[in-house]
Amino acid sequence: MEVVRSAPTPDAEGSQSRLPYARLDFPWNDDLSGGVLIHSLPVTLGRNKSTAKNEGQFVTLDAKTVSRKHAVISWDKNNRKYRLDVVGRNPATVAQRKVHKNSHCHIAVSYTHLTLPTIYSV
Repeated sequence: MEVVRSAPTPDAEGSQSRLPYARLDFPWNDDLSGGVLIHSLPVTLGRNKSTAKNEGQFVTLDAKTVSRKHAVISWDKNNRKYRLDVVGRNPATVAQRKVHKNSHCHIAVSYTHLTLPTIYSV
């Protein structure tokens, strides 16, 4: 995850514009090759939006090894870091460390690699 901006700034009319918190990059997914800008938290990563609550942002990842609701990224204000909670069956990999179901890890506000399970076709 790459942080783009940390706080909204006023636009030309003086109102707060909706600027992104961060950008999620998915180099293995051609549909999301430009990344996804995060505008609201929490962010749910999964295969099917209908399984997520209507809060925050949903990022659809089209891979059979990604659960319908695979992981949730939120802000941990006590640690001042992003928090990734894995709720899907398969683990996610963050900075070369596997995070399994019902576990979490903190993601520092810097460039961090998050890898979800993928299916490679030959």
